Amino acid sequence: MKTTKRFFIGYATRQGQTAAIASHVALRLRARGHFVLLQDIASAPSWLDPLHGCDAVFLAASIHKRRHEPEMVEFVRQNLEIIAAWPSAFISVSLTQMMAERQSATADERAIAHRDVQAMTDQFIHDTGRHPGIVRAAAAAVAHSRYSIAEHWAVTRLLGERERISDPSRDHVYTSWPSMDALADDLEARTSCCAAARRVRAFCPTCFRARIPGAIAPF
Repeated sequence: MKTTKRFFIGYATRQGQTAAIASHVALRLRARGHFVLLQDIASAPSWLDPLHGCDAVFLAASIHKRRHEPEMVEFVRQNLEIIAAWPSAFISVSLTQMMAERQSATADERAIAHRDVQAMTDQFIHDTGRHPGIVRAAAAAVAHSRYSIAEHWAVTRLLGERERISDPSRDHVYTSWPSMDALADDLEARTSCCAAARRVRAFCPTCFRARIPGAIAPF
Protein backbone atom coordinates (compact mmCIF):
# COMPACT_ATOMS: atom_id res chain seq x y z
CA MET A 1 0.00 0.00 0.00
CA LYS A 2 1.36 3.39 -0.96
CA THR A 3 2.22 5.66 1.96
CA THR A 4 1.48 9.37 1.90
CA LYS A 5 4.62 11.45 2.27
CA ARG A 6 5.13 15.09 3.23
CA PHE A 7 7.09 17.14 0.70
CA PHE A 8 8.36 20.65 1.25
CA ILE A 9 8.76 22.61 -1.99
CA GLY A 10 10.49 25.95 -1.62
CA TYR A 11 11.28 28.31 -4.45
CA ALA A 12 12.99 31.65 -5.06
CA THR A 13 11.89 33.45 -8.19
CA ARG A 14 12.24 36.80 -9.90
CA GLN A 15 9.95 36.80 -12.95
CA GLY A 16 7.80 33.83 -11.95
CA GLN A 17 8.98 30.86 -14.03
CA THR A 18 10.65 29.16 -11.06
CA ALA A 19 7.37 29.49 -9.16
CA ALA A 20 5.61 27.86 -12.12
CA ILE A 21 8.10 24.96 -12.05
CA ALA A 22 7.64 24.49 -8.30
CA SER A 23 3.85 24.53 -8.71
CA HIS A 24 4.06 21.96 -11.52
CA VAL A 25 6.08 19.58 -9.35
CA ALA A 26 3.68 20.16 -6.43
CA LEU A 27 0.67 19.28 -8.59
CA ARG A 28 2.30 16.05 -9.73
CA LEU A 29 3.13 14.95 -6.20
CA ARG A 30 -0.33 15.89 -4.91
CA ALA A 31 -1.90 13.92 -7.75
CA ARG A 32 -0.01 10.91 -6.41
CA GLY A 33 -1.62 11.38 -3.03
CA HIS A 34 1.17 13.16 -1.16
CA PHE A 35 0.96 16.22 1.08
CA VAL A 36 2.88 19.16 -0.34
CA LEU A 37 3.75 22.46 1.32
CA LEU A 38 4.57 24.98 -1.42
CA GLN A 39 6.38 28.07 -0.18
CA ASP A 40 7.90 31.19 -1.72
CA ILE A 41 11.08 31.49 0.34
CA ALA A 42 11.14 35.29 0.06
CA SER A 43 7.70 35.65 1.67
CA ALA A 44 7.99 32.92 4.33
CA PRO A 45 7.15 34.32 7.79
CA SER A 46 9.97 34.20 10.32
CA TRP A 47 7.96 31.97 12.68
CA LEU A 48 7.29 29.32 10.05
CA ASP A 49 9.13 26.00 10.42
CA PRO A 50 8.28 24.49 7.01
CA LEU A 51 10.71 21.57 7.21
CA HIS A 52 9.34 20.15 10.46
CA GLY A 53 8.06 16.64 9.87
CA CYS A 54 8.87 16.59 6.15
CA ASP A 55 10.00 13.46 4.33
CA ALA A 56 11.70 15.20 1.42
CA VAL A 57 12.84 18.66 0.39
CA PHE A 58 12.53 20.13 -3.11
CA LEU A 59 14.14 23.51 -3.78
CA ALA A 60 14.20 25.64 -6.92
CA ALA A 61 15.92 28.95 -7.54
CA SER A 62 16.43 31.20 -10.51
CA ILE A 63 19.73 32.74 -11.51
CA HIS A 64 20.37 36.43 -12.06
CA LYS A 65 23.77 37.99 -12.65
CA ARG A 66 25.33 34.53 -12.38
CA ARG A 67 24.07 33.99 -8.83
CA HIS A 68 21.10 32.10 -7.45
CA GLU A 69 18.55 34.13 -5.54
CA PRO A 70 20.12 35.20 -2.20
CA GLU A 71 17.07 34.22 -0.14
CA MET A 72 17.47 30.61 -1.26
CA VAL A 73 21.16 30.59 -0.39
CA GLU A 74 20.34 31.90 3.10
CA PHE A 75 17.47 29.44 3.56
CA VAL A 76 19.70 26.45 2.80
CA ARG A 77 22.42 27.76 5.11
CA GLN A 78 19.95 28.09 7.96
CA ASN A 79 18.45 24.63 7.45
CA LEU A 80 21.49 22.55 6.52
CA GLU A 81 21.00 19.89 9.18
CA ILE A 82 17.37 19.18 8.31
CA ILE A 83 17.95 19.26 4.55
CA ALA A 84 20.87 16.87 4.94
CA ALA A 85 18.74 14.40 6.90
CA TRP A 86 16.25 13.65 4.12
CA PRO A 87 16.12 13.12 0.36
CA SER A 88 16.46 16.45 -1.40
CA ALA A 89 16.45 17.92 -4.87
CA PHE A 90 17.55 21.27 -6.25
CA ILE A 91 16.65 22.86 -9.59
CA SER A 92 18.70 25.70 -11.00
CA VAL A 93 16.55 27.76 -13.38
CA SER A 94 18.17 29.99 -15.98
CA LEU A 95 18.18 31.22 -19.54
CA THR A 96 21.72 29.88 -19.76
CA GLN A 97 20.26 26.36 -19.53
CA MET A 98 17.90 27.28 -22.35
CA MET A 99 20.97 28.20 -24.40
CA ALA A 100 22.51 24.84 -23.51
CA GLU A 101 19.42 23.04 -24.84
CA ARG A 102 18.64 25.08 -27.93
CA GLN A 103 18.73 23.14 -31.16
CA SER A 104 19.93 26.08 -33.25
CA ALA A 105 23.19 26.40 -31.27
CA THR A 106 26.46 24.90 -32.33
CA ALA A 107 28.06 22.13 -30.30
CA ASP A 108 30.62 24.59 -28.95
CA GLU A 109 27.93 27.07 -27.90
CA ARG A 110 25.99 24.38 -26.07
CA ALA A 111 29.16 23.15 -24.36
CA ILE A 112 29.99 26.66 -23.15
CA ALA A 113 26.47 27.11 -21.81
CA HIS A 114 26.61 23.74 -20.02
CA ARG A 115 29.90 24.74 -18.39
CA ASP A 116 28.41 28.06 -17.27
CA VAL A 117 25.39 26.33 -15.72
CA GLN A 118 27.65 23.86 -13.93
CA ALA A 119 29.86 26.66 -12.62
CA MET A 120 26.89 28.58 -11.23
CA THR A 121 25.49 25.44 -9.62
CA ASP A 122 28.87 24.65 -8.10
CA GLN A 123 28.94 28.18 -6.70
CA PHE A 124 25.54 27.64 -5.08
CA ILE A 125 26.77 24.43 -3.45
CA HIS A 126 29.89 26.22 -2.24
CA ASP A 127 27.90 29.18 -0.88
CA THR A 128 25.41 27.00 0.98
CA GLY A 129 27.71 24.20 2.10
CA ARG A 130 25.23 21.60 0.93
CA HIS A 131 25.14 19.26 -2.08
CA PRO A 132 21.53 18.18 -2.66
CA GLY A 133 20.85 14.53 -3.43
CA ILE A 134 19.46 15.42 -6.86
CA VAL A 135 20.65 18.42 -8.87
CA ARG A 136 19.05 19.46 -12.15
CA ALA A 137 19.07 22.49 -14.41
CA ALA A 138 15.92 23.81 -16.05
CA ALA A 139 15.46 26.28 -18.88
CA ALA A 140 13.66 29.43 -17.83
CA ALA A 141 11.16 31.55 -19.72
CA VAL A 142 11.59 34.75 -21.67
CA ALA A 143 9.14 36.91 -19.74
CA HIS A 144 8.85 40.07 -21.82
CA SER A 145 5.69 41.11 -19.98
CA ARG A 146 7.61 41.35 -16.70
CA TYR A 147 10.97 42.70 -17.87
CA SER A 148 12.27 46.17 -17.23
CA ILE A 149 13.84 47.98 -20.17
CA ALA A 150 17.30 46.97 -18.98
CA GLU A 151 16.26 43.32 -18.56
CA HIS A 152 14.65 43.26 -21.99
CA TRP A 153 17.87 44.58 -23.53
CA ALA A 154 20.03 42.07 -21.61
CA VAL A 155 17.88 39.08 -22.63
CA THR A 156 17.77 40.19 -26.27
CA ARG A 157 21.54 40.43 -26.26
CA LEU A 158 21.86 37.00 -24.63
CA LEU A 159 19.60 35.33 -27.19
CA GLY A 160 21.35 36.91 -30.15
CA GLU A 161 20.27 36.85 -33.76
CA ARG A 162 20.09 33.06 -33.99
CA GLU A 163 17.44 32.73 -31.28
CA ARG A 164 15.48 35.89 -31.98
CA ILE A 165 11.94 35.69 -30.59
CA SER A 166 9.31 35.73 -33.32
CA ASP A 167 6.78 37.63 -31.19
CA PRO A 168 8.48 39.83 -28.54
CA SER A 169 5.11 40.92 -27.16
CA ARG A 170 4.50 37.44 -25.69
CA ASP A 171 6.26 35.43 -23.00
CA HIS A 172 8.00 32.27 -24.21
CA VAL A 173 8.46 29.23 -21.93
CA TYR A 174 11.41 26.92 -22.56
CA THR A 175 11.07 24.64 -19.53
CA SER A 176 10.84 20.94 -20.32
CA TRP A 177 7.81 19.81 -18.33
CA PRO A 178 8.45 16.07 -18.92
CA SER A 179 11.87 16.58 -17.33
CA MET A 180 10.22 18.18 -14.30
CA ASP A 181 7.83 15.22 -14.06
CA ALA A 182 10.78 12.83 -14.15
CA LEU A 183 12.49 14.78 -11.37
CA ALA A 184 9.39 14.64 -9.18
CA ASP A 185 9.15 10.89 -9.77
CA ASP A 186 12.83 10.43 -8.92
CA LEU A 187 12.49 12.30 -5.62
CA GLU A 188 9.33 10.36 -4.76
CA ALA A 189 11.14 7.06 -5.39
CA ARG A 190 14.07 8.08 -3.20
CA THR A 191 11.71 9.15 -0.46
CA SER A 192 10.01 5.75 -0.49
CA CYS A 193 13.23 3.75 -0.36
CA CYS A 194 14.69 5.94 2.38
CA ALA A 195 11.54 5.54 4.47
CA ALA A 196 11.81 1.76 4.15
CA ALA A 197 15.43 1.88 5.31
CA ARG A 198 14.54 4.07 8.26
CA ARG A 199 11.92 1.60 9.49
CA VAL A 200 14.60 -1.04 9.95
CA ARG A 201 17.24 1.47 11.14
CA ALA A 202 19.41 0.81 8.11
CA PHE A 203 21.06 2.70 5.27
CA CYS A 204 19.08 3.47 2.15
CA PRO A 205 20.41 1.11 -0.57
CA THR A 206 19.52 3.57 -3.33
CA CYS A 207 20.72 6.86 -1.88
CA PHE A 208 23.68 5.44 0.06
CA ARG A 209 23.10 7.86 2.89
CA ALA A 210 22.35 7.38 6.58
CA ARG A 211 18.74 7.85 7.57
CA ILE A 212 19.32 7.67 11.31
CA PRO A 213 20.65 10.78 13.09
CA GLY A 214 24.18 10.16 14.32
CA ALA A 215 24.71 7.06 12.20
CA ILE A 216 27.88 6.70 10.16
CA ALA A 217 27.71 5.83 6.47
CA PRO A 218 29.38 2.48 5.62
CA PHE A 219 32.12 4.01 3.44
